[in-house]
Parts: sequence; structure tokens; C-alpha cells
Amino acid sequence: MKKLNASKTIQLVIFALLAGIYIAKVLLNQEISRELVSDPTLRTLNFLIWASMGLSFFFIFVDLNLYSVQQKVYTSLKHAVHSDELSMIANRYSCDELITRYSTSVLPADFSCIMLEMANIQEINTQYGRNVGDKAIQDFAVMTRLASTDLCFIGRNGGNKFIALFETGGSAKSRLFMDRLEQSLKDYNADSNNPKITGAYGYSISDELSDKEIHTLITLANRRIRDKNAAPEA
Repeated sequence: MKKLNASKTIQLVIFALLAGIYIAKVLLNQEISRELVSDPTLRTLNFLIWASMGLSFFFIFVDLNLYSVQQKVYTSLKHAVHSDELSMIANRYSCDELITRYSTSVLPADFSCIMLEMANIQEINTQYGRNVGDKAIQDFAVMTRLASTDLCFIGRNGGNKFIALFETGGSAKSRLFMDRLEQSLKDYNADSNNPKITGAYGYSISDELSDKEIHTLITLANRRIRDKNAAPEA
């Protein structure tokens, strides 16, 4: 699609140059202009030339407009494929895509993972209803997205679980992410209009793995949600 846009833009520039040359060489020439006025055949040819150029400009603009519409549709589809409909962050497909990228290679020494879980989502659904529960997931997703800024990949891994993958930075970035998220949760829970959200976290880093394999890293972080060994070292 980008090649098509470039091609149409080049065509537009060429036609504009030709039109400029035509005006400079023909219409601004008094002798030729007099001939055009006095000779019906030349007037007809001149009209056909301008009609052809006008139609060319019109169809190029139509093509460029269609390209713009297609680009917007493509962007929307791409966003729909890679974004979770409820939380509006990366979805399971995007998570799997990143995980697959590392599945055939040894992880860097400082590659780390945090598995996050809204531990009390069932209680929120029971007490306030499913709509409030969905809103709580959205709010939690926003908090994780803001906490991840310039630090890591964040995605919803299904249900009430989220995953943060730190390709560089190890425990330092992981700790900063957790500090941001915990502060956001504290502020959120301090508002009496919000249902209280309880988060559970599990942390792992490739340094502690013998196989340096991403699935092992994620499994360990997920298990540590239950082990209460959640937080990265400061």
C-alpha cells in the first residue's frame, strides 16, 4: 500500500509539472494563444488536453483518498487483532507473538517477567456485578499500561491475568514497574467510588534459570503468584 501511495504521488507531481510546462510554453505565448483563439481545431485540441489532465488529477486524488481510507481500515484491523477488546492493551495473540520470538533462543541474562493477577475479581463480580468487574479490569489494565511506560511489554494474558516482559533492565526496571503500579493501586483504592482491587504478582528473571528459556521463565513467575514470592528485589 505504501508503494501505491508513492506511485500515485509521483504521478501527481509529474502531471503538475506537465501542466506547468504547458502553461508556460503554450498559453503564455501570445502567438500560440492567438492561434488557439482563431483556430477551432486547436481550440478543440486544447480543450481535450485540459480535460485529459483534469481527469487525470481527479482520478489520482480519488486513488489517494481510497488509499487513505484503506490505511485507516488496515490500522483498525491491526489494532483489533493485537489489542484486547475489554482492556485495550495487547491481547493474548500479541503476548504469544512476543513469546514465540524468544522461544527458539537463549534469553539474555537480564530478561525478566512479572505475572499479574486481579486476585479478587470474583468478589467484585459477586458484590457489584459483572459490569463493574469489567470496568475494574479496564482500570487495572490502564494502571499496568501507565506503569509499563518506557519499561516493558504489557499484555492481558487472558481472564484476570496480565503479563509484563522486560527484555532489558532486569530487576531494576521490574522494581520501578511495581512501584508505579502499587502507587496507582493505592490511589485507586483510596477512592471510595471504586471497588477495591487486590493484585497478586509473581516475578522471575533469566539469571536464576539453568535453561534460560522463556516458557520456564513465565511458568516460574506464574507459580510464584501462589508462592507469594512476587516482588523483584530492590
